[in-house]
Amino acid sequence: MPKRVAFNALVAAPAVHCIDHSILLSILEHRFCIRGLALDCFKSYFSDRTQTFMHADQTTCSFPVNISVTQRSMFGQLGFGAYTEDVADVINRHSVLFQLYADE
Repeated sequence: MPKRVAFNALVAAPAVHCIDHSILLSILEHRFCIRGLALDCFKSYFSDRTQTFMHADQTTCSFPVNISVTQRSMFGQLGFGAYTEDVADVINRHSVLFQLYADE
């Protein structure tokens, strides 16, 4: 039987803007068994985040930020990797040889 091969190049830069904080925290806790103080640190990092916009010396009110991880932050690549790593399980179920690559 011929081997099926998949190659997936993930560009992390735009993808980090789609990471849902609550889903990521759940993945860290349940899939990677991060608990206690370590999990509390991640929860603190993602809690009460806001964003404002400025144009022509006018600033908007603050908007809550519940998705995205700041690029080039201490958690950007790590968070993206944790958020997407289970794609390997899905690919393995179909006996496909694959290579994943993420770049910012």
